[in-house]
Amino acid sequence: MNNDPLTNQQEIDLISFFRAIGNLFKSIGNIVKYFFVYLFNHLIYRPFVYFKKFKKILLPLLIIAFLLGLVLDMAKKELYISEILVTPAYDSGKEVYTNITYLNSLIDQQDTVQLAEILKISPEESASLIKFKIEPNYNERINAKHFNEYTMYLDSLALENLNYEKFINSFKDQKFDYPQHVIQVIASKPDVFQKLNPYFDNFLENIDIFKKRKTEFIRTSELLLEENMNSLRQLDSLRYAINQAIKNTGQVGDLPNGSVIVGSSQIKFPETQYDLFKKREKILESIRRIRISLLENNEILKMNSFFPEMGEPYNPFQRQFKFVFLLGLIILLIIIFNLIDVIHYLNRRYHREQNHINEVD
Repeated sequence: MNNDPLTNQQEIDLISFFRAIGNLFKSIGNIVKYFFVYLFNHLIYRPFVYFKKFKKILLPLLIIAFLLGLVLDMAKKELYISEILVTPAYDSGKEVYTNITYLNSLIDQQDTVQLAEILKISPEESASLIKFKIEPNYNERINAKHFNEYTMYLDSLALENLNYEKFINSFKDQKFDYPQHVIQVIASKPDVFQKLNPYFDNFLENIDIFKKRKTEFIRTSELLLEENMNSLRQLDSLRYAINQAIKNTGQVGDLPNGSVIVGSSQIKFPETQYDLFKKREKILESIRRIRISLLENNEILKMNSFFPEMGEPYNPFQRQFKFVFLLGLIILLIIIFNLIDVIHYLNRRYHREQNHINEVD
């Protein structure tokens, strides 16, 4: 039998701790239970009671709401939607979003003439445009590719403090910095979308600040490419000279230090000393990267896809009026039923207090 007061106290503290944990989970369970019971009573049971009581009034109202929505569905203008993928270069993402906002403002103002002039389409076609939408094309493949490209330019100290999740989440605050975006267009004419391709294909090309950045980038990249090509040519010339020396030698020895014997002289063979093959691979990789970079940045806004000839029908839930009206009426009735219950509760409480006051008097 353990009579140590300290040990007994520790056991009591441990039991109390687990009892407190158990009570905490029990309280959380009760809160969740009461929450769902409350939702069931106020969103299902009480509306059901009122519907049973007033179904002769409520049922015709629900039928009328459904029929009215059905009529509006039949009379509504058909809409169409299409989208493209774009990749902004030279930090032009913010400007892309600004221009999309401007196009939408012209639509809201019904300035079809100005909109037609900008998009190089007819006023009738510009009048069919309902809305432009843009958002980042978030996906894991682009995330990984962009993160890998970003880390190539960082030193080891910066890499230690770089977190992948934090890097990706940073685009949520400044979504226009994301590498790729989806531009959607909603219109009442199914064949207007393809006519927007020339506008987006030349998007931002005439803005001076981006033209200057593009020119400087291309000039610098081409100089760097030429330097690498010269290095490659010099390296190949050196390797060719070595091959010729080996071919013309009177004796070729398989020497451990990487050398050849030409006549009576011993010449150092530089493949081992300077690793020419590895250097050539590095130069070729650098050339490949520069060419890819030039290809990917040859436009200020690169179109990864184009608008098709015809758009797809656009009929989201909010435009399906038969369901919207019916659901809206149901929600309105649930709110009214709960307000009636609140009013009844307040009346009962008021009468109880009045009766209590009268009894005291």
